Amino acid sequence: DESDTRYTGPFTIEKTTSVRATAFKDGYLSSPPTTSSYLIDSPHSDALSVVFVAMNPDDLYGEDRGIYAMGPNPGEAPTYRTANFQKEWERECNVEIFDGKGNAQVNQQLAIRMFGAYSRMRDQKGFALMSRSQYGANSINYPVFENRDMQSYSSLVLRAGGQDNTVTKIKDIVSTGLVDETTSLEVQAYRQAVLYINGEYFGVYNIREKINKDFIAAHYPEVDAENIDLLVGNGTALQGDNKAYKDMISWCANTNFASDENYAQLADKIDVDNYIEYLVSEMYVANTDSGNIKYFRERSDDPVNGKWRWLYYDFCWTFLGAERDFVTRFTDPAGHGVGKGFSTQLTRSLMQNEQFRQKFITRAAELLNSIYTPENVLAKIEETSSAIYDEIGREGGDGDRWPQGGGFGNWKACVKSMRNFARQRRNYMIDSIQNYFDLSDSKTKELFGEKDALELE
Repeated sequence: DESDTRYTGPFTIEKTTSVRATAFKDGYLSSPPTTSSYLIDSPHSDALSVVFVAMNPDDLYGEDRGIYAMGPNPGEAPTYRTANFQKEWERECNVEIFDGKGNAQVNQQLAIRMFGAYSRMRDQKGFALMSRSQYGANSINYPVFENRDMQSYSSLVLRAGGQDNTVTKIKDIVSTGLVDETTSLEVQAYRQAVLYINGEYFGVYNIREKINKDFIAAHYPEVDAENIDLLVGNGTALQGDNKAYKDMISWCANTNFASDENYAQLADKIDVDNYIEYLVSEMYVANTDSGNIKYFRERSDDPVNGKWRWLYYDFCWTFLGAERDFVTRFTDPAGHGVGKGFSTQLTRSLMQNEQFRQKFITRAAELLNSIYTPENVLAKIEETSSAIYDEIGREGGDGDRWPQGGGFGNWKACVKSMRNFARQRRNYMIDSIQNYFDLSDSKTKELFGEKDALELE
């Protein structure tokens, strides 16, 4: 490119930047681009990774092709449905990932596109990173997450907190972190990080696994990930189709599951233990966007892999209103989630059966007495919030980078609200379960023990 700068000797770097260099010689093909990033006078916590993205500025901000831009025809506020950032455009970039001690871990060419739904309307937006053979490799060959066995990934997500990115930025990783490795629920691993694009500070992000068929293949190696039904919400197919699921829900609506025989047939179609853990965990965090769910099954008659299983993800709208009864909400015939737009048929059908009810109560007690104790939840909130404490004032606390964020004081107040939720939630969950299942006081105490006696901050 004639606009690029030609260097024939050393040069000085005085600020945080990414340097991309290509060698040229008359009569020869140019070399592949090489990228190196330099962090200067910008210390970050050792708990945070640092991600550098280097790309053509026009591919990011250009009116006609910039993936982050409004573009020439953005559509009407507030959704801007035809804005550039709403399109699934891919652009080439280079990505480097460093751990908190500055050790380089990833440095390669990848495809980048915008990530998220309504969060795309935020000032600070999320990104998806995909490996492509045309850019040099069809995988990211590094064990990105310490608590995963996977040695490579086809894609990653740089999530800015979704719709929680102007609130706490930690609700999703707290919610998923609590159930990761303690239940049968598979969740996206995370690494807290800061992001720079072309040397420009973009603030706090979470590096996450991406939920797709490769995620299924990695987390469920026994499943044929090329032969699955992967659904979202009320049954929209992301892979395969929704016929088996829709047929099951229709059957549920016309069947009495007080019969153990009928219940056994339904239990052959879904992983009951997985579904109970999904329900209890959704109820505990009080997820008002509870229709934002994904679930899958192998398209086979395999007695294990052919059952529906649920993936636990996306918890932006959580940890608010510790007193709310989500046991009743998840069994409301009118539906649950935003606008009660999502079916509760499966849950209500299961609740007709005494075997299921006892299994649900028992597992709920186990979870509320272990991963959902106030002490355990408070520890996870402290771990994740303290890692980004020093960054929040910089990225948006006082209007430096993302003024939409509401200020450092707002962030601290929201994290405090999360802590108070954790102090109260277990007690309210016990009350909801006792009331819904009509448990006696003695039986409730036998199952759950003493209630918590923690004062609010």
